Amino acid sequence: MLCARLDRMDRQVVYRNATQLVRFGAVGVLSTLIYFALFGVVSLIDGLPTWLRGALAYGPSIIANYALQRTFTFRSQRSHTKAGPRHLAVQLGGMAINSGLLWLLVDWWRLAYWPSQFGAFVVMTAWSYLGQRYWAFHDADD
Repeated sequence: MLCARLDRMDRQVVYRNATQLVRFGAVGVLSTLIYFALFGVVSLIDGLPTWLRGALAYGPSIIANYALQRTFTFRSQRSHTKAGPRHLAVQLGGMAINSGLLWLLVDWWRLAYWPSQFGAFVVMTAWSYLGQRYWAFHDADD
């Protein structure tokens, strides 16, 4: 009987985590679309290095991302005064990761933009998920 209860609890945890990852991914896709649209607009300005274009395009999606991650993905009850600055710190860390990797891979090593951006997004996504789940929107330590 105890094993059956634990098995049911394990399935619930797996389901909850899987649906959270899907929601995180959906919000991430929306944020990515915003990023690339803004990157295209910012790229119309001649003379800007790639890392600066990335930073300028990344910034505006932070507010929409915060609202969706807090309410839709993590369903956090953490106050805005605690969650907001933490989310911003995670996002700024992500922006630094993205900009730093673009600078290194594209501007310094002269690698192609798209594969470099994809690699930066992989690193940035892991950083963002872990930072938001376990720090920014984690309700247990409120």
